[in-house]
Amino acid sequence: FSSLSSFVLSFDHFFIALIAKCFFINEGSNPTVSITRNGISSFSYIFNFFHSRKIIHIHFSLKGNLKQHIKPILIIFAMSVATTIYVNSDTTMLGWISGDYYVGLYNAATKVYNIVKSLMAASILVALPRLSSYLANGHKDEYEKEAGQILNTFILLLLPTIVGLFMAAKNIVGVLSGEGY
Repeated sequence: FSSLSSFVLSFDHFFIALIAKCFFINEGSNPTVSITRNGISSFSYIFNFFHSRKIIHIHFSLKGNLKQHIKPILIIFAMSVATTIYVNSDTTMLGWISGDYYVGLYNAATKVYNIVKSLMAASILVALPRLSSYLANGHKDEYEKEAGQILNTFILLLLPTIVGLFMAAKNIVGVLSGEGY
């Protein structure tokens, strides 16, 4: 079932991506580049469609009760809209209140923050399987020892990261966002 549902999602994604590429992606003044890129990605979708027919058998049917799916689809859609509004509201409100210049500064700072956050989170996430294993096997002492070492390492990496970012902020922002900032 999961293969079929992921195939249907991929097939739907093909049509959405194809339409979006045709109407919304502008590759500059050279239409040949745009057509070539669209053709290559479209070929991969078509190839995957025909290749998947060797693995799973697909048949479309209009039988069934579609009404039972409308409410869950609307709930998922509403949650998606709410998440999009929440994620984008900070820059939108900042733009209304302060203007584009400050939105640019905020976006530059957000880029740096997200990179550092991802690197620091990765340093913790690589140790989670080991910690989970200790807890699952009842090795509480080893878990506490390992968790303490991870915390100490995290703090040891955090302080130089903060100082380094503070001292190299102008260069980092220049690389990530351009010299205009």
